[in-house]
Amino acid sequence: MLLASYRWFLRIDFLVTLFLTLLAWYPSSLKIITIYLLWRSQFLPVLRAHGLIGFVDGSNVCPDESVVSSENLNLNEINPLFSSWVQQDQVVLCLINATLSEGVLAHVVGLQTSRAVWLALDRRFASLSRSHIIQLKSQPQTIKK
Repeated sequence: MLLASYRWFLRIDFLVTLFLTLLAWYPSSLKIITIYLLWRSQFLPVLRAHGLIGFVDGSNVCPDESVVSSENLNLNEINPLFSSWVQQDQVVLCLINATLSEGVLAHVVGLQTSRAVWLALDRRFASLSRSHIIQLKSQPQTIKK
């Protein structure tokens, strides 16, 4: 158990370092998501590289909060996997929120999980970004000499 706690501490230490690195990548003057697809294409590899992509794509599902006790079938115990999942998800949520401007944060206020924030951002900005790309692609054709 002590070894598992130590591993978790190393993981938290690593995630804090990752968080500070992301803040350096996205200084406050650059945190506005005006080109959502660009932001997304930079952020997804970071999550993949650190084994955190499942929190936003839905493949790492939250385990049950409690489990039936192996000693007493009438008693529920706190599921340690649940606590660990919540801690990791909250770190991912902090990483995402740290890269958002105040205006964009207004769209995700009150959302409790990184997946919920990810989906809200995707719903809000993906179609706008795609239509903006289509518009930009058509501009050279409409520019007259």
